[in-house]
Amino acid sequence: MQTINAYSKIRRTAFTTETGKVTETDIFINPITNKNSEIFELLKVFMKDEAFLEVSSYSDNALGKSLSAFRIPYRGSCLECIFQAAKVFEKGGPYEDWTYMKPLEVKKDPRKFNSGKVIKYILDGEIWPTVPKTAFYDYIYIEAAKQILTKENLQEILKYRYFTDVALDPEVSTNCQARSMALIQLMVKKYGEILNFSSKESFIEFHKQYVKY
Repeated sequence: MQTINAYSKIRRTAFTTETGKVTETDIFINPITNKNSEIFELLKVFMKDEAFLEVSSYSDNALGKSLSAFRIPYRGSCLECIFQAAKVFEKGGPYEDWTYMKPLEVKKDPRKFNSGKVIKYILDGEIWPTVPKTAFYDYIYIEAAKQILTKENLQEILKYRYFTDVALDPEVSTNCQARSMALIQLMVKKYGEILNFSSKESFIEFHKQYVKY
């Protein structure tokens, strides 16, 4: 797949496993507004000849919509809130109350903007590094998603060539549910199932081998 009009103002990313690793391709779109709903409609036009799954609340596919990190239940909350509540910043955190807030409330919380850079993550007392830069997010996403994905869902996932998330601006963030879904597809292609990992270290080694930034 080729990029479109590199002079356009909106960049989004498509993830694929066709090389045997999770790789990414930039897509450039020029919407009239910056609304994600409009971006998705333009993305569909651009990707019309490609089999792709939009993984977000903006998806018009029931599976893609259900796999939004804002919707997947995890540890008595939603996946997005668990991820945010695990962040440790230069000047504070983890803010455990984020676990039980609504995702949009967490997104607007002043502490998120006043606490400096994320320096690590803590979950169940275990520290996760920020390098590889999406390893922690991918791990908890996969752990949560495998609780809801059926065998039929896994077979459906295999038919897609690309995974996208129009809500993610790659200029702002690197953690992306579409990348995590591509990693799930890679596991199913290679092993026939979503893998269980014996330790944080074993997942990180797997991630280093199969995710290319």
